[in-house]
Amino acid sequence: MRIAVCITTYKRPEGVARVLGSIAGIDVPSEIELPMRVVVVDNDAGRSRETAAREFEGAEWMAVEYHCEARRGISQARNRAVREALGDGLDRADAVVFVDDDEVVEPGWLAALVRAKQEYGADVVAGPVLERFAGEAPEWGVRGGFFGRSRHATGTNMTRAATGNVLIDARVLREVRTWFDEALGLVGGEDVLFFRRVHAAGFSIVWADDAVAHEYIGKDRVSVRWVLRRAQRMGAT
Repeated sequence: MRIAVCITTYKRPEGVARVLGSIAGIDVPSEIELPMRVVVVDNDAGRSRETAAREFEGAEWMAVEYHCEARRGISQARNRAVREALGDGLDRADAVVFVDDDEVVEPGWLAALVRAKQEYGADVVAGPVLERFAGEAPEWGVRGGFFGRSRHATGTNMTRAATGNVLIDARVLREVRTWFDEALGLVGGEDVLFFRRVHAAGFSIVWADDAVAHEYIGKDRVSVRWVLRRAQRMGAT
């Protein structure tokens, strides 16, 4: 199986180095054809993340590619990542995996995604993203569950997913031709809309609870103001 791991980024150099370092340390599933492609798409026209990405170009078993998508918007960057991953050559991906630039993955992360895909015959496999605070976790945030995300038993059928930790069979991307709506590139909700289209088209989405990624929660997010702004944005979306 040819896998392309896609990472979109915008002005977060420490995040790119951190997530690539965690991917470099995973337990590589035997089903994966090596070298595994890692597609980094920088949404900064100034190419500010290029140096951080290219530091991993010489990795033994993964081939890191750097691309710049100058059009601003997360949808624009994700669509570019999909186009690069699918391509039209012999190395085009059989499946695309998305992980965010503010995350790290556990050693067994990719193996768990692949295992769930094979065991359940899933078209899409989603995994949990657990919060990891840069400093001390605020008691109010933990008690209120404002930074946590829901988890499910492995094998649970889902109606939607998100791009923070997900594997998508290339057939889904070729048949559902509208990927991430670029009109939502600067407001959000593009991934929820895409996966709802995927589900409506009859493709299966399955949860893999052991495919764990961790999201870094910086100090700039640990405030009531940030939580309220996020809730407002999600509601508007």
